[in-house]
Amino acid sequence: MFTPQEKRKLAALLAKCDLTDKTAICDGLHGFLFGLAIIPEPIMPSEWLPVIFGEGMLETKCELDAQNMISALFKIYNRIIKENEHGKLTFPFDIENLSADDLERIGSWANGLIRALSVHMGVWTLDDANASEAECEEHRSNIISAFRIIAAVACPGKISDIFDRQGDPTDPNEIEFVAKLYFTLPLAVQTLQAHSNLLRQKRTSAHAWTLTNANNSPYENLHRKDPCPCGSGRKYGKCCGSN
Repeated sequence: MFTPQEKRKLAALLAKCDLTDKTAICDGLHGFLFGLAIIPEPIMPSEWLPVIFGEGMLETKCELDAQNMISALFKIYNRIIKENEHGKLTFPFDIENLSADDLERIGSWANGLIRALSVHMGVWTLDDANASEAECEEHRSNIISAFRIIAAVACPGKISDIFDRQGDPTDPNEIEFVAKLYFTLPLAVQTLQAHSNLLRQKRTSAHAWTLTNANNSPYENLHRKDPCPCGSGRKYGKCCGSN
């Protein structure tokens, strides 16, 4: 999740903060930065820093400590973004071999993730004029399911509300249902990552098309006395080139 150097840096900085559960904070930070990295559009620090520090997480007696914390976060954030760009950013837990402590850590991580993903909710809708209504509905259903799974793992106490279930939490069927949520969490994260990558590809293609057409404009290198390419029959200088 974090490199050894990042762990030492964060541990030293968090030790100077007024916090009770530093492990949960670290896992939540990674989930949050992971979520920011997969959002398919730039997010300004002014949008996400208050989400982290708004509740007084960074209450230190030294301004330098605060600056070092923010600097460390940006370095980790940039590293995670690069991993995502190169297809190396993956779910950070071994879901096949979990302990009780791992479940709590995953919950903290998912909590940070859902908070980051909620910063720009509008990007999770399918914006494709060529998509059919059925395709849009399927996409919408997959995205909603992914968010519900992440939210349920992040807030186990709200599972009954998220999935409209009224069963006894101690019932074997309910226990099995909760276990399935944890095992499907990596797939939910992959679903959102795939959606983000698709949007990035579309935007990159659109940007490249705009640049290509701008560089190959039919009006480029025209003389004022040449026929106007718009087909009006007038000279370029008296038509589209008049401005």
